Amino acid sequence: MPLMSLPDAWLWIQTGFCAALGGSIVLVLVTVVTNLSLAAMFPAPTVRMPEDPHCSLCCPNRDDDD
Repeated sequence: MPLMSLPDAWLWIQTGFCAALGGSIVLVLVTVVTNLSLAAMFPAPTVRMPEDPHCSLCCPNRDDDD
């Protein structure tokens, strides 16, 4: 079996690199689009913080005129 010439081997190396790079870019884009669509379908729950009680209602102050 004869060996491949150096220019032909270099062409196959470039082709493989470009195919791998293109496939990686496509996979990253598909992942981003999928995550964005899932995030839109299932929004994160919002956590409500309890409101601060009004201090004069539960602890009367001496300075109150009421």
